[in-house]
Amino acid sequence: MATTFGIHLWTPLRKNMAAQTTVDTGFLKNQRRHIETNFNNLDTVGHFEHPGIRTMSGLESRLEALLLWHTIRVHEQLAAGKSGLKLGHY
Repeated sequence: MATTFGIHLWTPLRKNMAAQTTVDTGFLKNQRRHIETNFNNLDTVGHFEHPGIRTMSGLESRLEALLLWHTIRVHEQLAAGKSGLKLGHY
């Protein structure tokens, strides 16, 4: 399935694994930092990981509100000439 959609998973090499193509670990660490920062921001504000919602419409409205909040905060940061990742205190 992963090859059907062009998804490539990267895992660290183990001692018994054959050497693969070179991987830019710095790039991967940077991407992971961006993803973890965004998830942390969403979880801090809207309990993203444990939303406590019982219906699909409730989940949909919670996700829409979180994504709207995140978009507005990123826009404010970029307009102020700051990084869009560091959203500060809520």
